[in-house]
Amino acid sequence: MPAAGALPKVQTGREFMDCLEDWLHPATGSGPGRPTGLKACVLESNSPIRQAGRLHRVVWDLVGTGLDHVKIMNVSLDGGPARQFFLDIADKRFPTLHTNANARDVDSVVGALTDEAHGAFDNMWMHHGMLERIAGSVGTGLAGFSVRYTGGAPARAENGRAPPDDGDLHVSIRGPKAERLKLLLRGDSDFRGMTTYQKVRILRGRPDDESGHAQDEVQNTGYFAVRGGGSARDHLDIVDGSRKIYSRAVSGVEDCRLGPACGCASDAGGSPTLVGGRALNFALPRTIADTERFVDMLFNCARPFRLGGIKSVVEPGYYRVLAVDLHTGDPLTFEIAAGMMRVYLSQGSCGNTIMRLLTNLQLLYGTGVACREVEELGG
Repeated sequence: MPAAGALPKVQTGREFMDCLEDWLHPATGSGPGRPTGLKACVLESNSPIRQAGRLHRVVWDLVGTGLDHVKIMNVSLDGGPARQFFLDIADKRFPTLHTNANARDVDSVVGALTDEAHGAFDNMWMHHGMLERIAGSVGTGLAGFSVRYTGGAPARAENGRAPPDDGDLHVSIRGPKAERLKLLLRGDSDFRGMTTYQKVRILRGRPDDESGHAQDEVQNTGYFAVRGGGSARDHLDIVDGSRKIYSRAVSGVEDCRLGPACGCASDAGGSPTLVGGRALNFALPRTIADTERFVDMLFNCARPFRLGGIKSVVEPGYYRVLAVDLHTGDPLTFEIAAGMMRVYLSQGSCGNTIMRLLTNLQLLYGTGVACREVEELGG
């Protein structure tokens, strides 16, 4: 990865685009591992982005360029040499890292930035249905996908472990047969609802014109890697279009937060304040075999859910959990029974918590996991 000072302090939008165009063509002889090449990662920042920051494993600082919204982010991981990214902060809630570094190095840096309790950043969590809608709205549909079959995962998770990385079956496909395979999987009772996207391929532009299209591999964590084509503009349109859809969904979730209803503050006589907001209702596709173990797994403070909590028994098999999101420290309340879950967001809490929860529950239980309010809000 380039050392500190290696990235140009671009002065104009054209210079920035020229740099991204150069990164479309991976360097040869770059050594083992996944290839270099143009890629982007959209992060979620629930607080103003600091000029400099220090976490347990990572230190960063920002250097300006000629563009107000584009910074150079110097990142040092575990005391090692500085690595550099372009950081686009046009959307301050959802900033975007741009790089041509080896993907393994990018994974390490992004993992460190998003891993710590009360840290600055989280991933952008795109669940199964959102990835499909994004493919159809910012591109020409699915040009490929990678799914994991989740048939055996719930039993393992309810024994106290988070969703395993080595699921029962992984399938990756790209090309014109991708849409057909998707329909075949949906038509098979053994796979219907039990396969969940981990990543998709999205095509934008004219595939018959090499310089007039881009094909991006999009992971459900907000990671975009160009896998074909020669148009940095089409790549950026995929990234920006996905980010805007996601941002609207998170804002809609946050509109459900509990708090004083508009115009209903207590009067001088001490009349009670009316409470606005509503619960977020999750449906689970199957009965949880052991609710207590499921609750213990969900609130174990570990990835991927990053939730801690104190549980109490409302009645046998029915739990209330006073929880905290370890990303932001915000409180939230859960009610969990064998086939359902309700979540109540507190005033000021982060809607990204819900997107993280939904995406990872689908990886655990399949696409039958749904949040009615997220679907109503177009997320």
